[in-house]
Amino acid sequence: SRRRHTRWNCDWSSDVCSSDLMRGLPACLVAAGEAEACRRLVALLHGPRLRVYTSPDLVGVELCGALKNVIAVASGMCEGLGLGHNAQAALVARGLAEMRRLGRALGAHDATFAGVAGVGDLMTTCYAPHGRNRALGLALARGQKAMDFLSQASTVAEGAWTCRAAVELGRRVAVELPIASQVASVIWESVPVAQALHQLLSRAPKEDDA
Repeated sequence: SRRRHTRWNCDWSSDVCSSDLMRGLPACLVAAGEAEACRRLVALLHGPRLRVYTSPDLVGVELCGALKNVIAVASGMCEGLGLGHNAQAALVARGLAEMRRLGRALGAHDATFAGVAGVGDLMTTCYAPHGRNRALGLALARGQKAMDFLSQASTVAEGAWTCRAAVELGRRVAVELPIASQVASVIWESVPVAQALHQLLSRAPKEDDA
């Protein structure tokens, strides 16, 4: 009989979560895809120190795993400029709303963005000391060129490339992504970080559409 191929995705903040796992600390991840494939993965991995949640929302989990890196770069930029905890938290919250808007346009479930793959992974990536995308944002705020940082780093800050892909995807489905757009302008157009964040803060007032 023909073998049936399944498609699934595991999402976690790999640079942070894997380090915690190696130290024996508890962590969790989300397995998304067909129910049987997820069930087998849970049977293999779930245990006292690793909780595995399942989700049928493959698109949403994949988007969360990609877009949180872009928001983490912006969060690092905000932190690096010393704009304060309130500004950084607001940026991360608006980043989550931005992620959710794109997800809705692509058929993802709203609940995914409020769960472990969404807000959970986003918080880890934005605030964990060893987060590589946060580190890129900090470097940009210090005036370092993006390509210089990326060429010297021992790991990959995916947000540097994902920001451009996200902006293009948003353009195709008519979804505005102001944070991703500003991150892309800093990395690929050499716009000063302070100017990019000023553009975000200067946007017209609107309803909180989280």
